[in-house]
Amino acid sequence: MKHEFSGILNAVAECKVDSVALPIMHLQGANPSCVSSVGADVTQRPAVLMLHGFTGNPGELKYAAHRICDAGYTVSVPRLPGHGTGGADFSVSGADDWMRRSLDAYLDLRAQSSSVSLVGLSMGALIAVLMASALKTHALVMCAPALEVNQRFLPFTPILGRFVKSYSGSYNPDNIKPEFRALAREYRSRRWVRGGGELYRLQRAARSALPHIKCPSTTLLAANDPTVPISVQARIRHSLRSADHALRVFDTNEHVILNGTARDEVLDYLIERLDFHHGRITEA
Repeated sequence: MKHEFSGILNAVAECKVDSVALPIMHLQGANPSCVSSVGADVTQRPAVLMLHGFTGNPGELKYAAHRICDAGYTVSVPRLPGHGTGGADFSVSGADDWMRRSLDAYLDLRAQSSSVSLVGLSMGALIAVLMASALKTHALVMCAPALEVNQRFLPFTPILGRFVKSYSGSYNPDNIKPEFRALAREYRSRRWVRGGGELYRLQRAARSALPHIKCPSTTLLAANDPTVPISVQARIRHSLRSADHALRVFDTNEHVILNGTARDEVLDYLIERLDFHHGRITEA
């Protein structure tokens, strides 16, 4: 398997991580900088690395992180560079930065636990696919994976982004939760052409990596997702070689399915799948 992120993934795969004392971080409100829940018995708990989406932030996964942590897992949700801060910061970040931060968080968790599962949302699912294809991963959960998106111009953004970094766009702030409206003004009020090109780089690489995933996997989709078309399930079923894969479609129209109106139903199933893969239950 070769793609433009192969080098950095192979380097991390060959790393030997010593068990070291790491800072204990606690979940704090909707702070978009970092969400991490670590129990007192961290060395005995399986770990879950959660990765947010394009222009998203860890606060969007706060509820999910709480639920998974309460189910007995050490959970880390890093803030990817350029996210959760402002548009100026985002405009100078890219796929290599997002990959590197995700890999650093993975190495931190692997130092604490021999069992690390990945849960990625949208773009985070693309990064999780790339990691699962090359690293020691216990299980993979893809939530609304951006392997396909309802943006026909995305393949052209790597070229267009050389000339137009971004342009003004519109959005409905009434659809944004109050705690995220300030960030929405920074990120959703513009169309990030250059950033789209970085997303497309990850998308292409993740599509190539899908057939190389060997760990158990789960895909969670929204039936009427405005961003990821339901047709993505055909690509996943065709490309995945792992026999242990489950795909479930939820009756919702929200892209961020881990923090939408159906989040409890989604998380009940997600945790059930994690418990199954870790031998806590016999069926899922």
